[in-house]
Amino acid sequence: MKFFNKRPNGWRVLVQQAQGWRWCYQYADQRPQQGESLANLPAADDIETIVLIAAEHVTLANVTLPKANSQSLRWQLEPLLSEEVENLHIVSMERHGDAHLMAAINHFPLRQILETLNDHGIVPQRVMPVTLALEAGTRLLLGDQWLLRPADGTGLSLPDNALAQFPSVSELTAIEGDSLLHLAQGARNCRYSLLQGEFAHRPALRLPLFALVGAIMLCWFSVIFPPLWQGWQAQQALTQLNQQLLTRYQHYFPAESPELVRRAFSRKAAQPAEMHDNPGLLTLLHNASTLLGKLHENPLQTLVWDGATQRLQLTFRDALPAAVSNDAPEGIEVIVKETQLMLSRKS
Repeated sequence: MKFFNKRPNGWRVLVQQAQGWRWCYQYADQRPQQGESLANLPAADDIETIVLIAAEHVTLANVTLPKANSQSLRWQLEPLLSEEVENLHIVSMERHGDAHLMAAINHFPLRQILETLNDHGIVPQRVMPVTLALEAGTRLLLGDQWLLRPADGTGLSLPDNALAQFPSVSELTAIEGDSLLHLAQGARNCRYSLLQGEFAHRPALRLPLFALVGAIMLCWFSVIFPPLWQGWQAQQALTQLNQQLLTRYQHYFPAESPELVRRAFSRKAAQPAEMHDNPGLLTLLHNASTLLGKLHENPLQTLVWDGATQRLQLTFRDALPAAVSNDAPEGIEVIVKETQLMLSRKS
């Protein structure tokens, strides 16, 4: 009877690209092998399989929230996303205190990737964005794409011919040598994984009888006590989040104190006729809605509002064309700088 899983005798790292799959493989003490296509991947037992998916499928963002639970982190990430939260698989990839590195990916492409791998008899232990295999502050050329990981730990990709347009990105340290082997080594040296929650990998349980009985007893006790503590923590985090939302709402509407703040925000946004006499973020967003609607295919990364200067700074995942400024709405000044779009009222 096998009580414990054996240590893997090797590893294989699969990298998703627009042109297809590439892989790097090593078994026991053999030299690493590289190849293309899942059909050409050598079969072997007792090896660790890591899958690196294309950067354009995943949105990465840093979120800081004290006493955060999974639901409050999703709400904090929601303003940065271009898709409905219900369609996304959102997980915390890394945590340092109250700071989380969050990843969001549509359920459909992630499920499709796992099904494609399963059709080839591949069950990965970990799945992660390819950019997280790099060290922070570095960039790596893979084929005709630059993989970039800024100092803040997030990641993105750019075509090779577009890198020169972004001086700040060009300052990242370029990694020389075998790109695929470097990604494989980086993936093996970290523990990031999107396989959490509904996508969590559940290996077969191999335990002796006494361990199984102990686990059942532990589960029974865990049902009684932890929910009370977790429920109190969740309520505290939710109360704090609601207070933050109310403070932000009252910044624009000081005379109001709604119980359902998010619904009140939505109701205000649906009343354009009342916003002309209330200069601020909502009015600016309303007047620039036509311009912003043209950028819906470029995922929004961050939104910063400066109430003192009445300036809104939007940062997108991909570079914005300079021609965007030609579509500036009347009375609004538009400034385009690489991936940033700044909107303000003309004085």
